[in-house]
Amino acid sequence: MMLMDIPSFMEADKLCIALMEWAGLYVHPGYFYDLPDSVLAISLLPAASQFRESCERLVAALAVLGNDPSPRGR
Repeated sequence: MMLMDIPSFMEADKLCIALMEWAGLYVHPGYFYDLPDSVLAISLLPAASQFRESCERLVAALAVLGNDPSPRGR
């Protein structure tokens, strides 16, 4: 498992659901592991090429979601 610290711009549960719906990514919020909500837990089980592509989608999705001014994005 890899832990990624991200800016807190959305509730952890809403962020995980948004990443699943918008980017097809499945991550766990940090509170699953007694960590802050600003931490995402990411599996290291995929092949290296899949992991790299998923990380690129994650970074792009976080950029979009972090700049979303709509109520659903907050």
